[in-house]
Amino acid sequence: MVLMVSGTQPSHQLLARQSGWILVVAGAAFLSACVSEKRLSPQSDTIEAPHYTDSRSCRPCHAEIYESYQGVAMARSFYRPSVGSVIEDYEKNNHFFHPASNRHYRMLRRDGRFFQQRYQLKQRREVNFFEQEVHYIIGSGNHARSYLNVSSGGVLTQLPVTWYPQEKRWGMSPGYDRARHYDFSRKIDYGCLFCHNANLKLPEGADRYGRENLFPQELPSGIDCQRCHGPGSQHVAVAGGGKGVEAIRQAIVNPARLSPERQMDVCQQCHLETTSDELPQAVRAFGRAVYSFRPGEALSDYLVHFDHALGAGHDDKFEINSSSYRLRQSDCFQKSRGRLTCTSCHNPHRTPRGQEAVQHFRESCLKCHNQLSARAHPQGAPSDCASCHMPKRRTEDVVHAVMTDHRIQRRQKRNLQTPRKEDHAPYRGEVVRYFPASTADAGSELYWGIAQVKQKSNWHGLARFQATVQREQPAAAEPWVELALAQMENGELEAAKQGFGRALGLDSGLVLARYNLARACQLLGQLDEAAANYRTVLQIDPDHAEAHNNLGLILQSQGQVTAAGQHFQKALQRSPLFVDAHNNLGNVLAEEKQWSEAIARFEEALRIEPSSADAYNNLGKAWGAQGELEQAIRYFHEAVDADPKHWIAHLNLAKALQAAGKPREAETAYRRAKRLNPGIE
Repeated sequence: MVLMVSGTQPSHQLLARQSGWILVVAGAAFLSACVSEKRLSPQSDTIEAPHYTDSRSCRPCHAEIYESYQGVAMARSFYRPSVGSVIEDYEKNNHFFHPASNRHYRMLRRDGRFFQQRYQLKQRREVNFFEQEVHYIIGSGNHARSYLNVSSGGVLTQLPVTWYPQEKRWGMSPGYDRARHYDFSRKIDYGCLFCHNANLKLPEGADRYGRENLFPQELPSGIDCQRCHGPGSQHVAVAGGGKGVEAIRQAIVNPARLSPERQMDVCQQCHLETTSDELPQAVRAFGRAVYSFRPGEALSDYLVHFDHALGAGHDDKFEINSSSYRLRQSDCFQKSRGRLTCTSCHNPHRTPRGQEAVQHFRESCLKCHNQLSARAHPQGAPSDCASCHMPKRRTEDVVHAVMTDHRIQRRQKRNLQTPRKEDHAPYRGEVVRYFPASTADAGSELYWGIAQVKQKSNWHGLARFQATVQREQPAAAEPWVELALAQMENGELEAAKQGFGRALGLDSGLVLARYNLARACQLLGQLDEAAANYRTVLQIDPDHAEAHNNLGLILQSQGQVTAAGQHFQKALQRSPLFVDAHNNLGNVLAEEKQWSEAIARFEEALRIEPSSADAYNNLGKAWGAQGELEQAIRYFHEAVDADPKHWIAHLNLAKALQAAGKPREAETAYRRAKRLNPGIE
């Protein structure tokens, strides 16, 4: 038996920043701008809040609009897969190989259900085979269709391969074209899903700042009427109660009756995305839940938008969800003084096609440009204004998609559709306000500070952010939490502890602050305090996977192996793809010398994540402990191949080689371990 170094590299779930209130796109829960949030019920004097209703209740009165809307991309943005809706090639072209990660994917139909499989080839045989079912499709299919799986615990994850209709082929999902990617484990949150689906029916407070985003098994299908018109319950009730036309109108938002700024905000809750890259592009206003924006209110009261600094190489960026962002850069928009809005050209209830679309958009242009230059527009010239002044262009973030650039310009002479590769270089520079802050903008400096450090774009802003928090002593919990997260990232653990404590003094039920306070204590070695805080998290959210996993690590270090294993199992009940929890449960089983069960856990971790150096290292330990040195050496080699900086695997490889009578190879492995960690003996 060979004594291997116990443990693994620090859990990425323990060390990773846990947060949940920066949105890529805006959330929504709606209210009419014309009436107060609570109204008299038409049937009684009871005051009741408007709420979302089944959008099919709109159909009896608005049949023509309802039917035409079903052909709009928004209505087709999220749905269950079905044999009748297939646009992909599942027969002749259902295989995709990704060279960067050396992974093969197959897309299958089986008994009316849809699946994605992943495997690797070693010595002509398939290894690390993994399969997940497609439960939902996200995307209308105009430019892309991606696929989601929802676990029994309500965790929604994205599958790695997307169908790109314009190229009629499969490819990696946006952001995945790199050697190490999310594969099947990228979690989808409420902000991700918001612009692809109707309002979710969630338990009270589920979308609070810092709560884990969990989904019901049955989700709505696509954006519905209430995304732009607000919750429809009052409108339906008043319409069915014999009230007059004006009362019916007052019970719903009609964006056409809003000011141009508020009309734009209805669209911009989804279509104003300054960037899809890590920046962040927006910070949600303090105290606002995810689903709390309502048409008719100012979007700036809900989201504070940010952008790359001018001159930083992103001035002409063009991304897939940039229509409003690009439109606002146009002279046409800026000089229109509010006359040009999204609906000047687009009817949200109907999408024209073919020649009808060409004529429709030309007529929209001619409302302002009724006098055309004879030189630029000679007699008999093509009548398609958009093809010259809003040409189709390849997006930077979804490199397989080509779509209309909404920045209206003079005719572009360069090729805008040249194939390109994903650029994963992180932005490092100041993050600036997209809309200038007003003198009455409360918390402006706090929002600025959060934007600098949230995704580490401008780490130099940390000192200024810290000074601002100390000076202003905000009454909202969010700035304290975000500062503490940045301090913990910067190794300032005691300061982070104090910040999480201040946040909890303002809101004792804040899961995000409590969980990260426990993490800070754990990293400081204050294990009893850490365990107490993890247990408090689990009182609020009994299935919190990361809290179970980290509490299990503490209990295991204290010799409470059985209790630790129970917590790892509970973590996996919530998150079956939690690789660290599989590894940790395997280590517990190995301590109890349940070798076959332990090896099964490590192999499951590898099935989920074939690049897991920890899983390879743990397999080496398990085989080495049973005297199977050649097997152990093989897996330790796999571990250091997967992560050349994994010093524990290098050290274990040295020990196994020494025990196998290979001293020269053992010395080489030991030197590598020593270079990575000079403190080892």
